Amino acid sequence: MRTIQQIMNTDSNFENNYNNKIFDISKGKIEGENVESWLLKAQNEMKGNGFKLGSINTQQSTNIKRIADYCVAFDHNLKGFDNNNSKGCTGYFTNCVSFNNYINYQIPYIFANWSNNWSFNARKNDQKYMRESLKKPKDIDSVLKKFYSIRDKIIKEVYLNKFPDDINFDNVIDSLDLSSESSYLFIYFFILVILLILLYYFRNKIGRNYYNMDKFKENIEKV
Repeated sequence: MRTIQQIMNTDSNFENNYNNKIFDISKGKIEGENVESWLLKAQNEMKGNGFKLGSINTQQSTNIKRIADYCVAFDHNLKGFDNNNSKGCTGYFTNCVSFNNYINYQIPYIFANWSNNWSFNARKNDQKYMRESLKKPKDIDSVLKKFYSIRDKIIKEVYLNKFPDDINFDNVIDSLDLSSESSYLFIYFFILVILLILLYYFRNKIGRNYYNMDKFKENIEKV
């Protein structure tokens, strides 16, 4: 956000261009440098984290909130979601996905809301210094294809100097949850069918035993 503010301060037309979906960074500057050269320098120096949620200077307080909803982090050299040395914050994380990172989640916060967050294909581990539960899709290869397909569409729009406003990962994330729920429902239904079959079997078996016992008593009485 700070970099965008610097661009806006040095290019009076940037906001108007943005609103008209015109991507032009030729006049803006970041840290006094041309945007393109700054981005190249940042790319060479970056450590490989995705969402960096603070710093060592972030106040350690539950009043500090970190909110993420429908956020996706993947293919980073280090962490997908990283507290970046910040501690003691209150987290609200919903519908987030992290995959193909060295560590997918390292955010040891106090979570007021943590639901429907996904993690898979971490090179080291899914989460570090955390106890919150994470979901994992059943068909990872199929899921990866969907995410990378959306990624490629976004990249294509950017290279055409267009804002990919209408392209996002939301539908893919929603399909993850639906497929997970449906698979659980199928398992529950299958278990229920098995239980009903067993109940029917034992009920008939017990009924036959009672019938045979009655016939035995009847024969005894005749004798």
